Amino acid sequence: MKKKVIAMLAIIALLVGIAPSAALASPFSERLTKPTSGDYYYNNSFNPFPSKGANCTWYAWGRAYEITGKRPNLSTGNANSWYDYNKNNGV
Repeated sequence: MKKKVIAMLAIIALLVGIAPSAALASPFSERLTKPTSGDYYYNNSFNPFPSKGANCTWYAWGRAYEITGKRPNLSTGNANSWYDYNKNNGV
């Protein structure tokens, strides 16, 4: 389980444009429960993707927001476009 969490954190770090080593060095608390409606980063007022559970981008975008504490400057397109978007926009 710990290896999966580390791998997921490294992927999210790449998506939000920070070095995975920096993300692993930062404080990170593993959450093993589903997000609640009170978690603003998963709320439709803050998260640009369809309502919770609709797709993986909703969760990945919200989790990046949750971990970094700031609104991700990620593409609002499909997750498969995030890497190129980040690379091309210096994110």
